[in-house]
Amino acid sequence: MTNSLRKETGLVVVGVDGSEESIVALKWAIEEARIRGARVRAMNVWNYPVGYGIEMAAISALDVETVEKSARGVLDHSVEAALLDVDEAPQVERVTRQGSPSKELLAEAKDADMLVVGKRGHGGFLGLVLGSVANQVVHHATCPTVVVSR
Repeated sequence: MTNSLRKETGLVVVGVDGSEESIVALKWAIEEARIRGARVRAMNVWNYPVGYGIEMAAISALDVETVEKSARGVLDHSVEAALLDVDEAPQVERVTRQGSPSKELLAEAKDADMLVVGKRGHGGFLGLVLGSVANQVVHHATCPTVVVSR
């Protein structure tokens, strides 16, 4: 529920995982921030995949620095793609973080003017109408939330 007495912070937080849906959401957030005179905080939240058996040996060999660098590359590529045809772009901050995507996005957007996510990202089941991150943020965000679909 939106509090009408909420003080604007000039911040639009957007979840980015490199999927087409998240880049569309980022483009939407950039345009909305431009209209509002706000800045954008694009976030890529990563976590080690869960697995059992032989795969876990390979996963545990990954170091945090390597995975963080990969997440940063995905975020950089996504931001560059979203800004490709934008003439007057707002400030776009780039944040990568390890953890649960929905929990980290909700925490980051706690005091934001708006939280934006794509309808579906890379994870989950293709048959779902709404991805798990979008579902979680819609139900638990403390700020206005937009789910963008292409």
